[in-house]
Amino acid sequence: MSLPPQPGAAPSPASKKWKYLENPTAPEWLRGRLDVRPYPNLGDFAVLSIDPVASVGHLDRVARQAASLLPIRKYVVLLTGLPVDSKPTHPYRVYFVRKGVPEPRLRGYDSAESCIAILPDTHWVAAREPLRPAHPLPWENCY
Repeated sequence: MSLPPQPGAAPSPASKKWKYLENPTAPEWLRGRLDVRPYPNLGDFAVLSIDPVASVGHLDRVARQAASLLPIRKYVVLLTGLPVDSKPTHPYRVYFVRKGVPEPRLRGYDSAESCIAILPDTHWVAAREPLRPAHPLPWENCY
């Protein structure tokens, strides 16, 4: 099922085949008329890397040198936030995905209940339903 074309709108480009979705035009997957967007959609999982040197580029040479010894790693993250066309920047929250329930680090501020399971893991934390990605992540025990 697809949305009816808007009067005067250019025809939608043919969609690329999706790797995991059996029916990408079903209403629950439809994200609008564009096949590719310049920003993440609400609830997208993404891969993020942090450049340690660029992160401290505004600091002194000692900090930049120390940062150059750190490896650049890739992290799986969940993004929340909505782009607003009238704003020059888009606020997003980035939640890092990890394996296993985290150990509390700051007494009184966080706990083992401070996370949400991601399906296929079905361990409910603090009565929060697990997140349901469009396609299950390829790892178990993700929070």
